[in-house]
Amino acid sequence: MKSKVLLLFSLLLLTFACSSDSDSNDDDGGNPTDNTLIKQIIYNYDDDSSYMQTFSYDGNKLLSINETESDGTYEATFEYTNDKITRINDYVDGELMEYVTLEYGNDGILSSFTVFIFDIDGENVAIRSVINYEEGSSNFSLDDFRGDFTSQTEPSGTTNYIVQNGNISSSAYPDTDSIENFQYDNKNSIYKNIAQIETIILVFDNTEYGFDIYGANNNMTQLDDDQSGIVYTERFEYTYNSNNYPATAIYYYEDELDSNIEYIYE
Repeated sequence: MKSKVLLLFSLLLLTFACSSDSDSNDDDGGNPTDNTLIKQIIYNYDDDSSYMQTFSYDGNKLLSINETESDGTYEATFEYTNDKITRINDYVDGELMEYVTLEYGNDGILSSFTVFIFDIDGENVAIRSVINYEEGSSNFSLDDFRGDFTSQTEPSGTTNYIVQNGNISSSAYPDTDSIENFQYDNKNSIYKNIAQIETIILVFDNTEYGFDIYGANNNMTQLDDDQSGIVYTERFEYTYNSNNYPATAIYYYEDELDSNIEYIYE
């Protein structure tokens, strides 16, 4: 759980695109049309502590993610209008800490979203992110505007995203001279068959209380977080089941073993 901060795939009306690379159809693990959905993710630590994330669905539409840790209980719930996610609610210990509203253009493509955060430093804060798609490319950027729950007009930064094979390969923050670079395997993503997974990934990447979810089509194997020249590295080593979805993973932070992870599917 985090507490920190186009070649559009128009057939599915996704937030950002599948890659135009000629080998993009080879990265589906051989099961491009299966209905596999992640049900539980179990994180096990060396001190014998553990926690579990549980996913619930209506068909392949994600309804909620629940997680209980030693420091609290976290939940995200999803609301839909005409099969489009229009609101996401993030709770901590049953209290609504923030919610996100999503807006779509006439073409059905996500155009903006606004994160409403309760009581940050004694005030409620809202940040509106406007999406700018790069013509002829799968890349896009977000222009952020900060304000209160009524209006958001103060420019507060830009994030530039590069997308390859439907996965975010980098997110750059020019205002802070920081960049995150992602590497992926060529197997089926844990989250691959969840409806609007690209939208969920993008929104959670820009919330205070959303879950860390990476990889729309494939699984993240390494994240290099370059903060003005200081690089922090996260790394995953996977084993896979017979359908080429992750069965287990070992997670390292700065090359130190952090946890062992188990994946259970519906």
